[in-house]
Amino acid sequence: MGGDGGWGRNGDALMRFGKRTEAVRLLEKARAAGPRNPAVLNALAVHHATQGRLAKAIELLEKARASNPDHPLTWINLGVSHEAMGSADRALKAYLEAIRLQPDSSEARRRLASLQ
Repeated sequence: MGGDGGWGRNGDALMRFGKRTEAVRLLEKARAAGPRNPAVLNALAVHHATQGRLAKAIELLEKARASNPDHPLTWINLGVSHEAMGSADRALKAYLEAIRLQPDSSEARRRLASLQ
């Protein structure tokens, strides 16, 4: 089931179906089991960002980045969060890093284009 016992994957699915309370509970369990899992940290960060807690989202994404600096989704989510906080320079750097890591990332390229 993966390094987090499947909790991260299940929590992410619950989040997509609007079951945020259950999702966060599972994601926090996954985080306890594997506190450096970038997928879990990204899912929790997205939850916090959608709730307007951008500083918390960035904190989690920075932990994900430190755990695995080659995870393109972390960089995209950092870019989105920095952009929402009004830090265009940081967003630009994050999108460029995502593209460096995954040159075919249409999401990173689209976000970069809309930033410029």
